Amino acid sequence: MSSRNLPAGSWSSAIPATALPSLVPIGVASARVAKKKEKVEKKNKKPHRFRPGTRAKIEVRQQQRSMDMALPRAVFVRVVREIMNDISKERGEPYRISRIVFDALSESSERLVTQLFEAADLVRRSRKRETLMPSDIQTALRIAREMGAYNNVLRNVHH
Repeated sequence: MSSRNLPAGSWSSAIPATALPSLVPIGVASARVAKKKEKVEKKNKKPHRFRPGTRAKIEVRQQQRSMDMALPRAVFVRVVREIMNDISKERGEPYRISRIVFDALSESSERLVTQLFEAADLVRRSRKRETLMPSDIQTALRIAREMGAYNNVLRNVHH
């Protein structure tokens, strides 16, 4: 609309047509501008990265909170059945194991392995290292043997 078609003395006759506001509502225009800025920022934004070791700590906390067993049940049952088959071949008598026994074996073996790794972690810390090494686990086993803590279970474990 040009200012020539308006009656004389009208306020819009003094304002050039380019200075008149657009027909887009103010809120919509600002939303469009915000979206454009957001797209530009997303293009320039680097992906989120954790510092080294942070992801591992998060996973450890999740594992500690969960009540799940570390080894899947099917895998553990298969290993135990394989060992029991080897023993039954040597003795000539078959073994049958109930579900409760598998659960008890799984829980106790997981507890034992967890305690072993906790002891190995203490050895690692005393050696002022960040990485757990096989020598740490061997030292933890040796200490446990000498203290007699796991004497019945660990007597057949070799270095």
